[in-house]
Amino acid sequence: MRTSRVNVILMIFAALSVSPSRAGYGPDAQKQGASFKVVGYLGGRNFSRIDELELNRLTHLNLAFANPDKDGKLVFARGLDIAPVVNKAHAAGLKVFVSLAGGGRPDTAVWKSILLPENRSSFVRKIMDYVESNSLDGVDVDIEGNLLPTIRESYNPFVVELKQALHAKGKGITAALGATHLHESITREAIDSYDFINVMVYDKTGIWRPADVGPHSPYSYAEEAIAYWTGKWKVPPERIVLGVPFYGFDFTPPARYIDYSEIIAGN
Repeated sequence: MRTSRVNVILMIFAALSVSPSRAGYGPDAQKQGASFKVVGYLGGRNFSRIDELELNRLTHLNLAFANPDKDGKLVFARGLDIAPVVNKAHAAGLKVFVSLAGGGRPDTAVWKSILLPENRSSFVRKIMDYVESNSLDGVDVDIEGNLLPTIRESYNPFVVELKQALHAKGKGITAALGATHLHESITREAIDSYDFINVMVYDKTGIWRPADVGPHSPYSYAEEAIAYWTGKWKVPPERIVLGVPFYGFDFTPPARYIDYSEIIAGN
């Protein structure tokens, strides 16, 4: 997810299917009685608009994005307080996760440092302190873009240690991962650590490739993503949640991003 593309809800993710928790999986983080997961991402700059959201249509709300400061403490930009959002989402019966990093080019030097073997456990403890002090239900790992080539071998041990800490407290862990490819840093062990995976089935093309004109999230892309995750990685369908973008691109020069409000206004 890219923070530059936040409207009110960044993306909606809907699960392929849901089955009861299985032995070996982490705590089932889905809303009690829901037939499938509907996960919304709410960007920090829109926390004040929480009352505009139809929370009853969601099962999960991921708060995007928290990043570590130089001391390894999680913070949102501009020192935002997440408590009002968490309280309102919980009152509506949602599970609330904090989403880490994001596609908006987080500080690579800080992330690389805190994920070093000698710093990793301390960072995981600080994440857990943040989760528990804010009454959160889990953590969504959205490490992508500029971070993965930087942290490389640190990704897998971090995810595994974070999963162990979260599951020990009955908390969930999820990830936002690519539709049809993964960076080499992401291993089988890391994938198996996630309770479910929010697959980013969008941005197949975009304004960064103005000559590649076409839909950026066609149905065929979802089919490719399902085949990739259930085929190559053998991830059960109930652990795959497909991302649906609420934005588009206009390739008419100069190519530009179109947010959801403009799309619906045009209809």
